[in-house]
Amino acid sequence: MPRATSYGVITSLNRILTGYGQRLHFTRLPVSLNSSVVQAFPRTSNFKEDILQAFYDGIKHKPKTTFGNVKADVLADKDPHFQCGNNFCNVIRNSFWHG
Repeated sequence: MPRATSYGVITSLNRILTGYGQRLHFTRLPVSLNSSVVQAFPRTSNFKEDILQAFYDGIKHKPKTTFGNVKADVLADKDPHFQCGNNFCNVIRNSFWHG
């Protein structure tokens, strides 16, 4: 079972992504657990930007690992010089596959 901090991240991301019509289904958090996590790990008044900055700080030193995942979006948002270098559509179109 994940630690409370893992639940906190899942809870936060779940709330953020719900606005985009997406939902994480790692686990269904009971309301009581959700409340206790938020109480133990209160959100800052600038939580959305703080979490994006935390993601950026964790991946900025390894930008090539972001291809094919949402971390490329974080780097593109925080680093005006970031270029993914790969585009999934181009990878498919330029592959050895026929058709």
